[in-house]
Amino acid sequence: MPEVNVALLAFVERYAGTPIKWDIVALFAENPGLRDDAAHIAARLGRAAAPVARELDDLTLLGLLDVTRPAARSVYYLAADGELRARLAEFAAQGWRAAVGRVGD
Repeated sequence: MPEVNVALLAFVERYAGTPIKWDIVALFAENPGLRDDAAHIAARLGRAAAPVARELDDLTLLGLLDVTRPAARSVYYLAADGELRARLAEFAAQGWRAAVGRVGD
């Protein structure tokens, strides 16, 4: 059985524990310079804006994202935390299956 990458598994459980969070985390992993509002992020993901906005706010509270509130909209972007960015890059490079091994192996 392959070794479990515990740090990556913990990252996934904390930051990508719902399907919407998974999509958001994957989007920011693929686009680390992204700065956008909830409506545009939701459109990129093909999801409704309200649930995406809730998950973006949660990821902000968890420290993965930061937010600025210019004018009437919130703009979300990756936090500057180097360790979280490293985990995010690992998430993008290895993905879930590499983090926990293949089910049934």
